[in-house]
Amino acid sequence: MRAELFVKDTSSLVTSSRFLFSAGAHGLNLPNKASASSAPELAPTAALRTLAQALTPAQLEMVCPHYSLKFNSAGANSAATLRTFEDFCQEAARLRVRQCLLVSGSGSRKFDTVECLKSLRLPPESRPE
Repeated sequence: MRAELFVKDTSSLVTSSRFLFSAGAHGLNLPNKASASSAPELAPTAALRTLAQALTPAQLEMVCPHYSLKFNSAGANSAATLRTFEDFCQEAARLRVRQCLLVSGSGSRKFDTVECLKSLRLPPESRPE
C-alpha cells in the first residue's frame, strides 16, 4: 500500500513517516500544501532533507514528494519558478528519490505543469521520474 501523509511540522513528518513504513507502507506521498515562506521547514526540499536523516535510503526512494507550482511560485517570474523547481529536482535526484508529483495547484496560472515541463532544462539523470 502507498500512504499519503499530511503534516504540520517536522516532528510529525519524521514520526508519521517512520510509523507508516513500519506498518507496511510500500510508498509515501508527501503533499506540498504550504508555501516555503509560511512553512519553510515543510517546503519540498527541506522536507526531503529531513526525511533523508530519518529514513533508510530504501525508504527514501519510495517517498513521492509533491511539488506545487502554486506554493513555490516566484509570482510572474516563471524563470525563477523554473529555477526553484530545477533545484528541487536536482536535490531529489541527489537523495535518490525516484519520483515526484508536479502539480499546478488550484486555479489557473500561466506557468502550469505543462509549461514547466516544456521549459525544464535538466537531463534525466538530474531529476526524479
